[in-house]
Amino acid sequence: MEKCPFCKEKIQNGAVVCKYCKKDIPREKTKYELAQEKAKEKEDQYLATLSEDDKKKYLHHQKLKLMAFGIIVFAVVIIIFAWAISGCEELLTTSSSSSSKVDSVDAYSCAKEKVLEALKSPSSADFPSVFSGDIKFNQSGDSWAVDSYVDAQNSFGASLRSTFSCNLTIPDRDSCSGHCTIY
Repeated sequence: MEKCPFCKEKIQNGAVVCKYCKKDIPREKTKYELAQEKAKEKEDQYLATLSEDDKKKYLHHQKLKLMAFGIIVFAVVIIIFAWAISGCEELLTTSSSSSSKVDSVDAYSCAKEKVLEALKSPSSADFPSVFSGDIKFNQSGDSWAVDSYVDAQNSFGASLRSTFSCNLTIPDRDSCSGHCTIY
């Protein structure tokens, strides 16, 4: 507890207003507030030395600097936005193109589809992330071998981890054939 500097009643530490006399409790200013006040005082002293025309020119110049800063920030935001959109368009056209090269993500997606077809409860399937390192890939031309695991419920409802091995043929991103063996 501390005392109000005006009415001397006990008030809580850090109180902003005294609950008895309703006056604002003065607090120490932060370094930022002190620096702002000092800068404002310097500017006021400088303005006091200027003629009316020079004051108008100075204030106009300050407004122009602020506007220029705003325009630069706006331009940077627009450039970043345009760059992001163009990057997204490039990604979309790359991923939607059927003539694009088949990669390990495509092979893993195909393997997951084949495994889901063979599971008793496909809705309970939980596969590792393609980036987890728990998946082995082997490629030779259009042929892919994918080895990994899946956590899924069996016909009794028990959750089990099963390993699988898939031999796939993936000529392009739109077609996939092959078979998977679940152990």
